[in-house]
Order: sequence, then C-alpha cells, then structure tokens
Amino acid sequence: MTCLVGKNESGKTTFLQALYRLKPARPNVNFSVPDQYPAWLEKRHRQEGKDLDDVCPVTAVFELSDEDHKTLAAKFGKGAVTSKQITVQRSYDGDGTYTFETNEKAAVQYVISTTGIKGGPAAELKKVETFEGLVELAAKWSADADPETQTGGTRGSRESHAKSRRLSQECHGFHCRASPNLLLLF
Repeated sequence: MTCLVGKNESGKTTFLQALYRLKPARPNVNFSVPDQYPAWLEKRHRQEGKDLDDVCPVTAVFELSDEDHKTLAAKFGKGAVTSKQITVQRSYDGDGTYTFETNEKAAVQYVISTTGIKGGPAAELKKVETFEGLVELAAKWSADADPETQTGGTRGSRESHAKSRRLSQECHGFHCRASPNLLLLF
C-alpha cells in the first residue's frame, strides 16, 4: 500500500496528475499549454521563441529491478539495456521519450540472431554494430535484389531480396517492440 501525505495545497494532487499524464490509463489525456503551462513562464518562453509543445512538464525516473532486467533481456537480448534506471518524459504535445543506457552492439546482435539468416550473409551481419549499419545492409541487399539493377540470375536475386526483407522486418520490429514493452514496466 502506498500513502501520499501532505498539508493542504502542498502538491499531492498535482503530483498524481503528473504521474497520470505520464502514462494515462484512458486515451486522449493530454497536457494543455493554456490550462497547465505556468503562466509566469509562458509569456517569457514565447518571447524567447520556444515551442511550448516540445517542453516536457513531467519527468520520472524509474529504478529497474533484477527481474526487470531479465524481462528486458528476454525481449531485447542479454546486455542490450545496461542502465539500472529509465527516465520517462512526456511533452505538452503528448510525445513520450524513454532514456536509458544501452549496448547497441548487443541489441543489434540480438536482432540479427532472430532473423535466421545463415551462410555467407551471416558473415556480413557479424560486422554490423549499429542499427544504422543494419538498415544500410538491408538497403544494399535490397538493391542487389532489384531486377532493374541486376542482369540475369533470378535465384540469387530472390534470396537477396528475402534476406533484405527479413532484416528490415526485424529492425523495424525491434524498434516497434521497444516502446510498448518498456511502458509495460511502469
């Protein structure tokens, strides 16, 4: 049981509303600049040219337990998430960000291991250490499979296209899985 105690007007409700807006239980719960932006800052920030919708009025830091790390390892690969904390922010326009330390190479190797690509292409994959590198390799394989850039050889083209498609799907799937699964922790 959690108890929040404080004097009248000490910020208990404001604290709970901020947490609620960080990850609302119901859809369409947003911040409103006219209603919730501090009036004394709004004018100054507008004069400074700040985009008020990009300002993050709520930031929370969550400590990850060993069980959380095991869950993340199962989803993203062992050693992909290296920090013990995740910082979650939500801006006035509703965009959420998650900040945590990662080992991109470990995450990339995990994604590669899920593709099932073997043989010669696997050697190319072992050299890749970043998601940007994976996207570039997928684009290269896709170009190699493009009939307009190929002359002859249909079997190699089909295999190259299939490799490219699998790799692109895994990269895209990894990015899509990241945000929803991290949200489940909170």
